Amino acid sequence: MMLKDDGQLKEAIDMFHSAAKDKTMWLKAYAQVGFCYVKLREPHAAIQAFRTALNDTTALPRDMMDVLYFWGVVSSPSGKQVKQWKSTTASIIRLHPSEMLRVDWRS
Repeated sequence: MMLKDDGQLKEAIDMFHSAAKDKTMWLKAYAQVGFCYVKLREPHAAIQAFRTALNDTTALPRDMMDVLYFWGVVSSPSGKQVKQWKSTTASIIRLHPSEMLRVDWRS
């Protein structure tokens, strides 16, 4: 995280990729990769990283919603990416409806 905070984004991306080898860190590591790409103004790479993060089948729905939020922020309002984002969001809501009640939608 220090590398990312210090603006050493490429180095931070490499570190987060290494961290993702630990499957318990998958979602958080790839979400951080996505944030780095957002700061580097590489939205397509950011979206790919967020999409990879969401492949974590053990992630908590609340954590997945955080990633979906940032994916939505960097996604364009049209095209295939938005359809995938909506589909993934719908899947999370369908599989974990009670979790949606705990999300603070004001933030």
